[in-house]
Amino acid sequence: MSIREKALAYLRTNPLRHLVHLKYLNLYAETVELHYVESGASVGVLLSHPTEAITWDIAAYPQTQQVFLPAASDEKAAALLVEKVNHLVTSTKECVFKFCDPMTTAVFGRAFPMRFMKALLSYTTAQMQPDWTDDGVTITSELDDACLPLYLTNGYTEAELCKLFDSGALPFTIYEADRPVCTCLTYPNSDTIWEI
Repeated sequence: MSIREKALAYLRTNPLRHLVHLKYLNLYAETVELHYVESGASVGVLLSHPTEAITWDIAAYPQTQQVFLPAASDEKAAALLVEKVNHLVTSTKECVFKFCDPMTTAVFGRAFPMRFMKALLSYTTAQMQPDWTDDGVTITSELDDACLPLYLTNGYTEAELCKLFDSGALPFTIYEADRPVCTCLTYPNSDTIWEI
C-alpha cells in the first residue's frame, strides 16, 4: 500500500473530522505535500504547502510562508508530526496550522508558540433526497460565464472553478431578466461528501 493509500485510509476513518485534509488531497493533489508517520498503532498524516499555492490560504494568511494540516490518532503520532514540521519549516516567516481536533492542537501548542487566527464552522446533513421543483432555480452542469463574477468575489479563481466543474460541480442559480442574482455552487469535496 502506498503512503497516499495509507493516509487516505486513516483520514477516511472519520471523513467529517478530516474533511479539509480529504478536500486538499482531492482538489490540490499536485500542490500539497503529503507526509505519513506510523509507529505501532499510532498514525499521523501531515499535509503541507506554500501559503501562496492555494488561493484561499494566501487571501487569509498573506503574511505567512507555509500551511500545515496535521491529523493524528494519538499524542505519540502528533509528536512525530511535530518533528516532521521542524524539518520542513523553510523560513523564519510565520506558518499556519489547521487543526481538526483538540488533542493535536494541544501537542502542537506545547511545541510551537501559537496565536489563534480563525475557525471554520461546517454544518453537515445526512444524504438528502432533494425536491428540485422550484421553477425559479436553474440547475446546470456547466459554468455560466454570467455567474463567473459572483464566484470570483467568493474567492475562487477561474482555474479552480474549471477544475470543480470538471469534477462534477452543479450550480443552482436564480436569474432575473437573464442575469444571475444569486447562485449556489455544489461540488464533490471528496469521496461521497459534497460541499456547498
